[in-house]
Amino acid sequence: MAYVRPFILRLSSADHGTVLTRHRREEAWKIIARLHGNADDENQIYAREEFYQMTQQAELDAVAWKQGGNRQLFTKKSYLKRMWMGFFVQYAVQTTGAMVVYGEFGPR
Repeated sequence: MAYVRPFILRLSSADHGTVLTRHRREEAWKIIARLHGNADDENQIYAREEFYQMTQQAELDAVAWKQGGNRQLFTKKSYLKRMWMGFFVQYAVQTTGAMVVYGEFGPR
């Protein structure tokens, strides 16, 4: 049941990142202005800076995707090393028992 709500929400709402990757800049700007806009700021400087950063990141992501996308995780040696190091660190953190100790003897 916990998966139903996020799935429906994902299908029903417009995400600014998804809209940007589909090259619908005007629609993405409306979403960003609504989310990050400020009534005191007439020029919406913060929202414009945020929108600029998001568009730049979307362009960088498009270039990276054309160069190989997720396949690079397994074909490029440096990415493969980083990925396995991330898995190892997460595994090491989970197996130390710190959560058990913190949960049992932590603040109440």
